[in-house]
Amino acid sequence: MAFEFETALHNLMSHTPEHEATTVIVSAITKMHRTSQQAFFRSLRAALKAYGELPEPVYFDLRNIASRDFAGKMAESVKEDYLPFI
Repeated sequence: MAFEFETALHNLMSHTPEHEATTVIVSAITKMHRTSQQAFFRSLRAALKAYGELPEPVYFDLRNIASRDFAGKMAESVKEDYLPFI
């Protein structure tokens, strides 16, 4: 499943201008079942936290250290936000 996700994300980000990719992502999320939307954002929050905590020498180079740091800051800013499971 990780390979399929990586392939889909690569195809979207490599062949679509950023503003159009944003529209595609938001459109896809809004078409999901409401419970799936909540599950997506809970997973996104967990992924940001995990990515932000990855050790620098193993997974990063100068191209994406800022992304790792951004993910960590985003995770910290939403860690207390309640996302109900209904």
